[in-house]
Amino acid sequence: MGFESIQSLADATSNTHDNLSGYERGKSLVPPLYVQRLKTLFGVSHDWIYGNDLSCMRPDLAVKIEKTPITD
Repeated sequence: MGFESIQSLADATSNTHDNLSGYERGKSLVPPLYVQRLKTLFGVSHDWIYGNDLSCMRPDLAVKIEKTPITD
């Protein structure tokens, strides 16, 4: 699932652009309810969200994440 903008991700997770920007920049803490929404939407684990640990993730999803280049 891809998002064309931060606003489309905000909409999909019932959040605001400003909140997501604050999370990204470390200006505000990510609430547990938002983490749960990410888990549900993307099928990822807490371990991956908080520590980039792929060992607790579905194997097919872990492979896709490992192969995805990181861009700035």
